[in-house]
Amino acid sequence: MSQMMFFDDDITSDILARLPPKQLARARCVCKRWRSLTSDHHFLQMHFACNANNSISGFFLRGRVNHTEYFPLQGEAAAAASAFPDPAFSFIPSIPDVDGGHITIESSCNGLIICSRPNRDGHYKSLHFICNPITTEFIALDIPKGGDRYLSLAFDPSKSPYYKVIALGFKIHIYSSETRSWRQADIDSSSLDQFKGLRAYRSAFWNGLLIWIVRDHLLSFDIEREQVKRLPMPDHRPENWNCHYIGESGGFLQMTGYTKEQKLTACFDVLEMGVDCSGWSVLYRIDLSHIKELYPEIQMKVRVPRPGTRRSVNIVDHLALSHVYVVRGRGGAEKGGMLLFGIPGKIMCYDVAKKEFRIVCEVSIPSPSSCFSEYSWYMFYPYNHSLFTL
Repeated sequence: MSQMMFFDDDITSDILARLPPKQLARARCVCKRWRSLTSDHHFLQMHFACNANNSISGFFLRGRVNHTEYFPLQGEAAAAASAFPDPAFSFIPSIPDVDGGHITIESSCNGLIICSRPNRDGHYKSLHFICNPITTEFIALDIPKGGDRYLSLAFDPSKSPYYKVIALGFKIHIYSSETRSWRQADIDSSSLDQFKGLRAYRSAFWNGLLIWIVRDHLLSFDIEREQVKRLPMPDHRPENWNCHYIGESGGFLQMTGYTKEQKLTACFDVLEMGVDCSGWSVLYRIDLSHIKELYPEIQMKVRVPRPGTRRSVNIVDHLALSHVYVVRGRGGAEKGGMLLFGIPGKIMCYDVAKKEFRIVCEVSIPSPSSCFSEYSWYMFYPYNHSLFTL
């Protein structure tokens, strides 16, 4: 490694940029020159581009009692029993008597994370931070009043060294790391009215847009133009078809959806939209029917409220299977990819090209016999290591 000291800065930077994030973090400690080279944003952009096609490093799974666990995607043995084996969040200020050492992930984007902890004023008033677990940098976020209901992080290091936090509540507030301040977005009340019926607090960040599932359609917020608008939905959808997942991978926007009948068969399409927003095409055709043979307990009958009543119930067929993340193959449909999905007690991976399943990790569930034991995509926060500074 000492011979690299004779290379000029451009050659050294090009070599270091090809290292995986964890190895690069170690390389930064070799000497002051390497640390200086690898701290420059242009270098970090080059490193991001070199590693852009890599899969996510792992994911955070947010439980229904505001407790979050981290699971690395390393082979088949990712069943971590304790919270945050990697990355750790011990650098975030904590008051154990108040927060119990627990931390909740609110949003993640290209290695940066928004997290929260309860404060002295009670469980429902939290302290919020934005941080990078690899560099252990963090900034406290003073969320505007009424704006802490839905927090989203927007960071595209290939375009800008700055990130933004969007707080969606009674109004929309935007925090910019460039100005280190909040301001209220310039949109009218009719635009905010479109968020009524929001189905999940988590958004997807893609192509400069934050995207939410609202009722039976997708609603986007253009961060630069500060405009709220609907995104087109797939043509010729079957009756009672609903979107159940929205996410970004490989620079494209992916979506899955199905009718009740399609879910019971465990056969559905993964749809994709390109940056031109011209429309949806089929990326993968998924057949998970074999999973029902491997785990017959995911087929069950559940009790759900009868429409318009509180006490009466319907007994309906239910398949306890939910999508949590789509990883696009480097060559799109031709090269395959993978689908991460949840069944009670497990997060599974389906290799699209090989048509094979494997267990990613075991997770605790409140009730194996309940449909509410499923983990949905909006409880799943993908994570990839990065060295971008705050």
